[in-house]
Amino acid sequence: MIDKEDLARLTMSGHISSENLLSFLKECDIISADDVRSVEIMKKKTAVQKRHNHAISKGTGKDKRWFSRVDDPLTGKSKRIAASSEEEMYEKLYDFYDRCSHTSPQKDPAQSSPIQVSHKIRKPYEEMTLREIYDDWLKYKTKTSSRTNNIRRIDTDYKKFYLEEPLSGEILDTPLVCLKPMDVKLWSCSLIKKYHLTKKQYGNAMVILRQVLDFLMEQDIIKSNPARMIHIDQGLFRREEKKPAETQIFFPDELRKVLELAYLLAEEKQDEAYLAIPMATYTGLRPAECLALSFEDFDQKSNTLYVHQSLAIEDKKLPDGTWATSNYSIQEYLKKNAKPRTICIPDKCFDLLEQIRRITAKKGIIRPHLFDVKTPNNLERKLYRICDKLGIRRRSPHKLRKTYISTLLNNHMDADFARTQAGHSTLQTTLNCYTYATTRNDELVKQLNQFVGA
Repeated sequence: MIDKEDLARLTMSGHISSENLLSFLKECDIISADDVRSVEIMKKKTAVQKRHNHAISKGTGKDKRWFSRVDDPLTGKSKRIAASSEEEMYEKLYDFYDRCSHTSPQKDPAQSSPIQVSHKIRKPYEEMTLREIYDDWLKYKTKTSSRTNNIRRIDTDYKKFYLEEPLSGEILDTPLVCLKPMDVKLWSCSLIKKYHLTKKQYGNAMVILRQVLDFLMEQDIIKSNPARMIHIDQGLFRREEKKPAETQIFFPDELRKVLELAYLLAEEKQDEAYLAIPMATYTGLRPAECLALSFEDFDQKSNTLYVHQSLAIEDKKLPDGTWATSNYSIQEYLKKNAKPRTICIPDKCFDLLEQIRRITAKKGIIRPHLFDVKTPNNLERKLYRICDKLGIRRRSPHKLRKTYISTLLNNHMDADFARTQAGHSTLQTTLNCYTYATTRNDELVKQLNQFVGA
């Protein structure tokens, strides 16, 4: 009696056609149809095992199917496949590699089996380290993110806190499926201490490891994310001291002079972009939101403004790992994917619209948007120029927003109204980060002398 394994090896040797040999043995009643089928399965299994570099396993729990992964020969990306039995799994894998042979260049036309045609062998994600999987994850992140400037910041943090950081060697080169919460916690604490990180800075650095592990969870490669299971003692983080008001807002007398000069320069230079300064002052918008405004966003009947767009950066990573020169465009996007909001605005905003229309009409310009600037730096340069002319401290356009919110609260406007105008999700953000005294210290001392102990 011929052993089936020997028969399978014989048919794989290439010395005799497997079809002819099996047909002859069956006709001679040496083997049965079931034996023929078994030999074919063995042959395919042997061929697959020579090529396949992923684990093949049976599911646990309720799902008793068989699972494995295959690498796309064109993209190199790994994908999961399932089968109802081990035999069906090997059938699927054999067919997959057979198809690959017809799409891959064959170096040796005399090859006896398409299953032997090779393409670049790539590690499965189950075996990959953070260093190895990072580029795949970043491409995925780029495709699923609404703004690429966030991707560029992530890539910068990766180089600083991972690639160029000696403390991160083990995190970079340990297979991700082997990472334990304690490994992540010890590394995190050492990083916080070395760089004296604030909670926000730590969060930015950890985004990479957290989301790469989330990426593996989405593919059912790991069941839990160790980076999300750790707790860091809040005392480790560097506390951020609130900066003095004179560096964060414009005092009323300064703001009045800034606005007067902005109006004047807009007319003298016939440059409507100067009017973005009073528009930001009267609305409290973020600079990128202000520069993306269109005329149809304003409703004079209800004195409201619909905020739904921003001037956002479009970054592109080049094949050599560097980033192309940044370009900006108006996008249907607000910070942190916030929902569009409708805010109340004063009558002065509508006077500004008319002035912008007059200036652009004189230049023969018709466009839907109020301003046409290449980058937000255009607005910053104009505000700095005004500050220099007035001989006052330079403050960025974002400080106009802080001035607006502080003015509302210091004039006893409802705190939640100030929050919604600003577009903050929590009142804590409004009060902690955007509220400053709009009165100088010497005037505050006079008020103290007047009211305290009187």
